[in-house]
Parts: sequence; structure tokens; C-alpha cells
Amino acid sequence: MEIKGQASADISQQAAAWFVANQNPDEARARAQEFLAWLRRSPEHVQEYLAVAQLARALGDCAEAPPIEQLVREAGTATENVVPLHGFRPPSAAPQRGQWSRRRALPALAASFIVAIIGLAVWFSSAIPRPQASVAQYITRHGEQRSLKLPDGSMIHLNSDSEVKVGFDTTQRRVELLADQALFDVEKDPGRPFKVIAGRTEVVAVGTQFEVYRRGDATLVTVVEGEVAVSANPLAGGASESPGKVALVAGQRLRVPQVVDAAASESIEVPEIVNVRETIAWPRLQIVVDSRPLGEVVQEFNRHATPTIVIDDPGLAGRRISGVFDVHDGDNFLEFIRRMDHVVVATYEDSVRLILDNN
Repeated sequence: MEIKGQASADISQQAAAWFVANQNPDEARARAQEFLAWLRRSPEHVQEYLAVAQLARALGDCAEAPPIEQLVREAGTATENVVPLHGFRPPSAAPQRGQWSRRRALPALAASFIVAIIGLAVWFSSAIPRPQASVAQYITRHGEQRSLKLPDGSMIHLNSDSEVKVGFDTTQRRVELLADQALFDVEKDPGRPFKVIAGRTEVVAVGTQFEVYRRGDATLVTVVEGEVAVSANPLAGGASESPGKVALVAGQRLRVPQVVDAAASESIEVPEIVNVRETIAWPRLQIVVDSRPLGEVVQEFNRHATPTIVIDDPGLAGRRISGVFDVHDGDNFLEFIRRMDHVVVATYEDSVRLILDNN
């Protein structure tokens, strides 16, 4: 009996300490989960806490009921999602000596425990700040590649000299491609479509894999898996209406000119079939080309290798080549060029020039 009496005294002291702590709103918020865990530990904790609150109000120590007690009191008079407190005297009434018997208290005690938990859950949800939007920016230097895992599990693979700005919250997933090229591997979330903005090009996906390449003259959107919707916004003062959305499926690429107007709308709406193996080669540090202009392949190498490769002759730049090259093995690529007919590779201190020799 002495042990039980000592335990009850300890609980009463704890209840009084919690009551004092809850008078400070900042401390109440900071220790909300701890207080809820203490309440759930035993129905006696709930009884003692409510008794301390009743006594404090009866003595006039509290001009106003603290937030938690107010919620418990309001919950006791609510008609929905609350267990009625049959036989339980409202906290606003002062207790009379001998009126609270243990036999009468037990049914009300169980109900008050449920009411307290409901009230606390409502109070916690309003007291704890809502998650704020997360915004981050990522950049790769010349010759650098980088893979990023986003909060939803999606992945972004950035090519050399690229830059993205990522903004996530509870309603949207938005990525702005500020420079160059990125491959997106998107986790499915029908409630939050994944949106990529590249200049005046907008790509929307739910769960798929696609690449966006922002070049000087146009933005290229290539779908590796799944399907995306691509749209282009016209320039201010240009066409009054957007060309609309174009659905792309795996193996298709759409070229969206940087300057979008009525005259360019036809080129936006005609996807082309591409070799996806070429598209996704760069994350493996490869350049895979199948009958592509030499000038385009040189541009790809210049994003990774030094010194810069320069082509002086437009005819040579348009000559088509095929092959698989390592992005960091410029010597092997130049050796390939030397074997081409009528091509001279001239090495200078800060550049390498490819010259067409008609002799």
C-alpha cells in the first residue's frame, strides 16, 4: 500500500508539472508528443491531469482555460466523433468533497481518456507547422556529370554544363532546366504530376523516363519509357494561342524551337522516331551515334573534352558518321577522324581544327 501511495503521489506531481508546462504555448508545442505519450501510459495520468486542471480553475489560478483543457472541454460537448461523458461533471463546475468516488469515476475516466486524445490530436495538427516547399538548385561543371535523388525517389541525371532548379511541395513536383541536358527517371505519383520547364517548353509526366536537351536553337524532348505531354508557350506578342499539347511515347523525340510562334507550330506537332540507345548513352559516359552529322558529334565531345575541337568547313561538319566513343577519350575520337578521307587534324595550343583537304 505504501508503494501504491508513493506511485500515486508521483503521478500527481507529474500531472502538476505538465499542467504548469502547458501554460507556456512554446513549451507546450515543443513537448506535445512527449505529453501525449505520458497521457497514453495510464488512464490514471489522464485522471490526475484533469483533476489538477479542475483544482486550478476552482482556486481561480487560471483566468482562462489552457488550449489543451479547452479542447477537452469542447470535445466533451461535441456530438460527432466523441464518446459522451455520461455521469461526468463538466470541468467548469467546482468539485465537492466526497463527490468523486472511484466507482463512479471509472466509466467517465475511460471516456475522458478518449476525449483527451481526440482533443490533443486536433490541437497538435494546428500547432505543428505545415511542411514548407523545398527548393534546391544543382549545377555541373564542364566535363562533369551528376545524379540526384529527389524527395519522391525520382532521379535526375545531369550532363556536363547543366543546371536545374527543383521545387517540391505537397501539391506539385516541378523542375526547371536552366541549362543544357538532363535525363529524368520519374516515380509514379498520379496526385502530383512531374513537370519540367525548359525555356518555353513544358513537359508533364506521371511516371516515366525521358530526356530534355536545351540547345541554342531548340529544346529536344525524348521519351525512353512511358509517355509524356509536351507543350510550348508562344512568345509575348507572338501567336495568341499555344500550339497545344503533344503526346510522346517511348522512342519518340519532339523538337520545340526556342522561338515559338504560329509559323513554328507545325514543327512542334511532328515527333520523330529516334534511336533511344543513343539518347541514354551519355549517362554511361559514351557517345553513341548512328549516321549523325560530324558537327553534332563534335559538339558532344566539346562538352567533356579539352582542347576544343573546331570544324572550319560546313561541308565537313555535315558529313555523317557512326560509332561508339568514350566522352573522355578525345584522342581515340581524333584518331577516328584522321582515318576519314580528305580530313586533316591540326593540333594547336588551345584547340584542335578539322580541315577538309580536297587534294
